[in-house]
Amino acid sequence: MAATLILSVAGPAVGAADHDPVGRWPRIRRDLAYRSIVPLTVRRFTPGWLGRLARRPEAAFVLPLTRGVAPEVSVRPVGRAGGSRVVLELWPTAPGDPLLLENGGRIPLGRQGVLSAAAASALGVKAGDRILVRVVRYEGGVAQRALVRLEVAAVLRAQAGRQARLYVPLDLYLAADEYRDGFGVPALGWPGRQTLAEPRYDGLIVRFGRWPGRKLLRDPSGAGERWTRRRLRRRGLAEAIGLIPWQRGITYQFQSGPGRVFPITLGSTAKRIGRRGRVVPWVRPLTATLCRFDLCRTTLVYGFSPPRSRLRTTRSRRSASRRPAVPWGPGPPGGNHRGLLQALAPPMFEGLKPGETLFLKLRASGGRELIVPVRVVGVRRRLPGLIVPVELAGLLRTASLATVRFDLGRRLFLQTEHVFTAFRLYARTLDDVEPLVKYLQSQGIRVRSRLTSIRRARALQSPLARLMWRLRAVLRLEAGRAALRITSGPGHGYSPEWFTRMRRRPEVAFVIPRFRRIVTRALVRLKTTPDPARVVRKIVTRATGKFFKFAPKGLWPPTGWSPVRLVPTAPGDPEFSSSSLPAPSGRRAVMSGAAAKTLGARTGDRLILRVSRRAGGQSQFGEVGLMVAGVLPPRPGGRPLIYIPFRLAEAVADYKDGFEVARLGWPGRARAAFPRFDGFALWFDQPPEPARMEALTTGTGVTRWRAVAPDRRADVIGFAASSEALVYLLLARRRPVDFDSYQLVRRRAGDMMIVPWVRPITVLVTAPAWPLPSLPRVTRAFGLSAARYFFKVHGLPFVPPWGPPRENARHSSLLRALAPAFGPGLTVNDRLEVTVLGLAGGPLTCPVKVVGVRSELKGLIVPSALMGLWRIARLRPVRFDPRGRRFLLARRAYAGFRLYARDPGDVPRLRRLLVRQGLTGLRSRAARLVRLRAALGRAVSHSPYRFFWQVTIGQGAMGDENRSGPAPAGPNGGFWSVILD
Repeated sequence: MAATLILSVAGPAVGAADHDPVGRWPRIRRDLAYRSIVPLTVRRFTPGWLGRLARRPEAAFVLPLTRGVAPEVSVRPVGRAGGSRVVLELWPTAPGDPLLLENGGRIPLGRQGVLSAAAASALGVKAGDRILVRVVRYEGGVAQRALVRLEVAAVLRAQAGRQARLYVPLDLYLAADEYRDGFGVPALGWPGRQTLAEPRYDGLIVRFGRWPGRKLLRDPSGAGERWTRRRLRRRGLAEAIGLIPWQRGITYQFQSGPGRVFPITLGSTAKRIGRRGRVVPWVRPLTATLCRFDLCRTTLVYGFSPPRSRLRTTRSRRSASRRPAVPWGPGPPGGNHRGLLQALAPPMFEGLKPGETLFLKLRASGGRELIVPVRVVGVRRRLPGLIVPVELAGLLRTASLATVRFDLGRRLFLQTEHVFTAFRLYARTLDDVEPLVKYLQSQGIRVRSRLTSIRRARALQSPLARLMWRLRAVLRLEAGRAALRITSGPGHGYSPEWFTRMRRRPEVAFVIPRFRRIVTRALVRLKTTPDPARVVRKIVTRATGKFFKFAPKGLWPPTGWSPVRLVPTAPGDPEFSSSSLPAPSGRRAVMSGAAAKTLGARTGDRLILRVSRRAGGQSQFGEVGLMVAGVLPPRPGGRPLIYIPFRLAEAVADYKDGFEVARLGWPGRARAAFPRFDGFALWFDQPPEPARMEALTTGTGVTRWRAVAPDRRADVIGFAASSEALVYLLLARRRPVDFDSYQLVRRRAGDMMIVPWVRPITVLVTAPAWPLPSLPRVTRAFGLSAARYFFKVHGLPFVPPWGPPRENARHSSLLRALAPAFGPGLTVNDRLEVTVLGLAGGPLTCPVKVVGVRSELKGLIVPSALMGLWRIARLRPVRFDPRGRRFLLARRAYAGFRLYARDPGDVPRLRRLLVRQGLTGLRSRAARLVRLRAALGRAVSHSPYRFFWQVTIGQGAMGDENRSGPAPAGPNGGFWSVILD
């Protein structure tokens, strides 16, 4: 797999990050974070453009990225029992990466990786250990996994970043990106479809039967593109395609940029022109070398294929008897490149005959040589060069613009170039940051940098300027909510019970879960703004019969949409305390000042929120309408944020994870719970052979077996079976088993009665519809499901009416039970409320219909699958949906939290509590407030008279050194402009 690598030599050394611009200037100059420039505009960056950026004298290191947000992989240590998986961000690296070289790391090579400090701490590994990386993708709603083992080459220092990241070579990063998009990676043994190259053309040739009109000549595709046209006569046709395929008609040539016409444009143009003309793609003649054995000739390669006829014209006898222009028809469907490898050749070689194979050598992108075999299907005189199918010429044009290789064995053109939508960029020095930012902004690319902090740090070199800045920062922190906030670091999961415990603490004023960063990305636009991408999409659909999400290709975000970050909120959120805005609820949202400015939105406007995901290598999206309930005051450096209710944020997270959101109409796979069992119960008429029991415990998920004594059967299966029957239990040692194990054991058991078994569960039974004298009552539940035949053979006292267990049974069909005689009023068809106790997510309540009352029962007898659903609820939070009458898996853990203390003095106490819980990477402003207060105290205690004298007279040194305009009027103008700004 060919990888495009663009980089240059790294810059100076890196030190500890210091986000305080008042700090020492040498520390800021050594900090690599101040030289980092992050692009915010997502577009398609070509290798040539990235190469020009890397060659600029201000750039120290440039590395392309395929995604603006880092993908996530699951990692666990190798060779360690009980090692848990940790989700890490995957980032590429290359030789000269200053982030690794200047933070105690080294560049990984081959099957190596470098871990950040947070990732190594979460995994519990060090340099030299081996880790197993798992990449997950979804094809048709089914999860597929690819594994690769890596060696930990180094562990970075904590100064390199707080995120849990894994840095790998660029080729491995691109391989993971290809696999996630549905393609295969043969070098790593990862299956998937081939990355076939797509033909690209330079323009179109359209033959009209009559004058088409100015509107069609101005834009034949109807997509708003710019075309240059010229009319072709006989000589012009020969120069364009190497031959004259037709004698009559009006022929025009429409040209766009080199390689900017795709097959999708060809289809939309043919659909628009209809029966008024024929459309043929056109490729500018290519210069290539044609070889026969050891003889080579330089020639021109023309492309032409007859169009699919749409003109209603009567053919004369003379025209019907003429030989066609080329012996092949319209190009075969995509993926059949073998049918394109044919050509018409002039007599360039002595004795050249049809059926021979010639080799076409072409100078491809990057200076490489592309060799393609073509079969001669005809030799004609007076040809200016080689005539090949236009689809083959389009593939050769793609090879001249992108990285394409030809697979000689399978006769396929495979595209190995990746689409880069972002990049990592570091300037050589702090002085080079501003020129790079201005250069990127001149290219229409919005960036995020610390240029403002650099300017401020330069300006705050005088002692008085630093003193005034610290005083202003102290006042802002003490008066604002920033000093009360604590946010989480990466690499940890937070259960719902953890948030419940934190809300009960007296020091906590507000806490809310946070989701992964990739979940919070979305697109938004005003409802009144038209969506131009839909116009193009309709044209494409009519032309090809396919549904494309975004058009044209490579345009992100789609026209009319703006990227935003979603922030979950709830009532009592301190973010809205200063603006007197209530927290949004329902389908309402609150926008930040930056988001409102970007969209031009105001309070009361309607928004369309679009959430996208990748499934099966395709883009899917869901939309929901929102109303702007308020706009927060703008602040410098603010990001475009949209605060939405927490329930809506959970729906967005579920959709991003591939699940359906029925209440919003977003499709996906159901979040239905699945049953798990502790083992299986078997009935025998006579003692089984040990060899047979050994076969049942080999490779089936169960590891041991034991017999159940007759006096213990009631505690195991819920009733006292006959003394003639023998009951055995097959038990799993660590993990519960599923239906796959049940089917395997059932095939090996033959004619024995086998029942999925779950240890008895304690439940609370109530009757909400009518009062019973003995209810509510705490009892136990047992599972029993088998065919009627086995109950009769083994002489059991009753037969459950629900039959044998089924893997895909509807949950509503499982809500039945045989009940003991709780009281004299309990009869068949009564409804009971059963609450399962002792579960991971708290009590689980569901209704159960009584289908029989038996006095010999020791508790409720329910279907084995229902017991399996209650068993999985011990491991994962499960809730019952009363509307759909099904059990749904609740979210197991959240990625982080946003917490506010009641008082700034409570922040250190809460921080120590969280550290004792093993949490790392916590972020708060309390330490900064302490440092600023200490700096102010030292300044006042060192020279109090000078301090108050400077504050009183507001001497002009600060204005002379730091202002960019005239000095403020009045003796104290400089001081108050700093404090009250």
